[in-house]
Amino acid sequence: MTIPTSLRAGIDLLDRKGGLVRIRRPVDPVGEVTAVMTALEERGDWSAVVFESVKGYDGWRIAGSLFSDRSNVAALLGADLERLVPELSERFGHPVPTRKTRSAPSQDVVHTGDEASLDNIPLVWHHERDAGRYISMGLTFVKDPDTGTSNVGIYRYMQRDDRTLVPSLTSISNIADIFRRQEARGRPLDIAIVPSASAAMTLAASYRAALGTDECTLAGALQLAPVELVPARTVEVDVPADAELVIEARIQPGERYPEAPFADMSGSYSRVKHGPLVSVSAITRRRDPILQLAFSGHADATNMAAICHEVAIWRAVQASSSNVVAVHVPASGYGFHCYLAIRKEPTVEGGERGEQRNAMLAALGAVPQIKLIIAFDHDVDIFNEHRVLGALAKRFQAIDPRTGRTRLTTIGDMKGATYDPSSFHREYPNSKLMIDATIPTDLDPSVRAAFDEAKPGWPQAIDLDAYLGLGEGNRPG
Repeated sequence: MTIPTSLRAGIDLLDRKGGLVRIRRPVDPVGEVTAVMTALEERGDWSAVVFESVKGYDGWRIAGSLFSDRSNVAALLGADLERLVPELSERFGHPVPTRKTRSAPSQDVVHTGDEASLDNIPLVWHHERDAGRYISMGLTFVKDPDTGTSNVGIYRYMQRDDRTLVPSLTSISNIADIFRRQEARGRPLDIAIVPSASAAMTLAASYRAALGTDECTLAGALQLAPVELVPARTVEVDVPADAELVIEARIQPGERYPEAPFADMSGSYSRVKHGPLVSVSAITRRRDPILQLAFSGHADATNMAAICHEVAIWRAVQASSSNVVAVHVPASGYGFHCYLAIRKEPTVEGGERGEQRNAMLAALGAVPQIKLIIAFDHDVDIFNEHRVLGALAKRFQAIDPRTGRTRLTTIGDMKGATYDPSSFHREYPNSKLMIDATIPTDLDPSVRAAFDEAKPGWPQAIDLDAYLGLGEGNRPG
């Protein structure tokens, strides 16, 4: 099994799979790129997109929506779609050490000094009320000055002028902790921003690992091969040799500058914040580079984060209950919702074990962003929103009419997501809602049968093409 270790290799794979749309008409990075991506979504097309021609930027391409379709994600990682989360969880448990190399396509073209201008990169203006052009897929590579360990996270960067950026660094991020320590010494922090990397590297950077974990080794685990790194030219950081583009920079101590509004993961505009200045020292790239964006507030960005949340939740709930068979953080919930499917077993006396509640609590502890979690029986396809809403409609009562016990639980004063507009952009206090939509285990079989889904009585499988007159010679494609 060969797993793509670069963005362009992943694009080629999706093209062969039929999961890619190529736009050959020239597009403007200011508004038009994301307008086309939105139009595709509204048509129900979740394909990855490559814009082959960018107005004013000869030789550049722009890629987006690589994570909008979960089957594309599975293909990019060489994983079984039905077992995507358990398989990724297993891989994360076996980090692969990185490998140094001298051959670096990411350094085919090197610009330093005044030539290292952000204006030469087709940075995208994503939304109509954004404060400017943004790097939305800002994989940020840094070396901890105290420990020497490497760290990678994903952050957004607003272009301030041709040589500077302003980042949005969440207070709970690893890089924010590293920068605070360096700033206390009055020193800048060397970083490298990589907007275009392999799917494995991007997902590893999205995964919230403990401080001290080298996400490059997790990327190696996902792609089942070492990540090849090369020293950056002007900063003390190693970068992926096969990246499309690397922006070498330093986060400067001292003054803070306004950043945002920007339509974030919630699809709503974030408040104006203030971040440190990031000064660019070099820009290196391939000769025919591809810039990737994360379309925040859309399935592209929400799935990217959601799959990593699912892995974290899967690990937590498996320790709570081995009967949890599936975990889903749907794109429709902007990363705030989670569904669990659990195979419930009664107690020896035939009553409720309540393990679904333990599992829900474990999930809330694993990912602070989750504010609504619903437990379903294992027969509900939690990856199908129609089935989820149907089960919620037919299997859930807020108060059990038989026992009078509540089947929903609220918990206040917990850590949440700052990008949730209903939290008024506060990390905490946030409230959580747990809904038990499982069927009680102590029901008489005749009563339980009322929850069975009605199915056609025809005993044979239906070949729909035969009914539609699409024989072997008439089927499309």
